Amino acid sequence: VALQGVDEGGELLVRTSAGPVQAELLVCAAGWPLGRRVNWFADKLIPVRGQWLRTGGGPPLGLGVSGQHGYLWWRAHPDGGWLIGGARWATPHLESWETEPEPQVVVEQRLLGLLAQSWPSVGAEVMARGAGIMTLTCDNLPLCGPLPGRARILACTGFGEQGLALALGGAKGVAEGILEGDSAGLPELVRPARLV
Repeated sequence: VALQGVDEGGELLVRTSAGPVQAELLVCAAGWPLGRRVNWFADKLIPVRGQWLRTGGGPPLGLGVSGQHGYLWWRAHPDGGWLIGGARWATPHLESWETEPEPQVVVEQRLLGLLAQSWPSVGAEVMARGAGIMTLTCDNLPLCGPLPGRARILACTGFGEQGLALALGGAKGVAEGILEGDSAGLPELVRPARLV
C-alpha cells in the first residue's frame, strides 16, 4: 500500500493506494519522498546520493569511523576487506537532490585515492560498489517527534549517513512518546519544532 497524501484537517485522513484511512496517529518514517506526500516535509527533506565501495584484503579494522559531517566513512566488512564511502565533496554539488542511485566515477576515484594515500596496505581491488539515496535534512540532523502544530503527526526520518547509528534511538524515543506520553529521551535538537 503506497501513501498518496495526508489531509490534515480535523480528522486525520491518510490517502493510500488502497483507499482512504482515518487515523488517530501517523508516524512518518520514510525517506525524502515524504515531501511530496506531507506538505510540512517539502522543504525539509533532501535526497542525497551516497556512494561506497568494498575492497579486498587489508588489515582488519576494529572500529568504524565517520568524519567531516558524514562525508567520509570506513569500517570493516563482515566478509573481510573494508567498506569505504562518502567523498560527496568530489562533486561540486555534493550529490544533493540526486535521486538515481548510480555510482559516479569521480567519487569512486576519490575514494580509491584516499585509500592509496592513507592506507596503501589495503589495496585497491574493488570487490563491490554501490550507491543509494539517503535522506538528509536542511541542518543535517534527524527529525524525531511531533510536527509543530500537528500533534497527531510524528516524524522519525532524515538520518542520512547516520541511519544505523541514530535511527533505532530515534524510533525508541518516538515510541516512548506515543506509549508513555513522555519522549524525554529525544533531545531538543532532533525535534521538528526546531525548524519553525
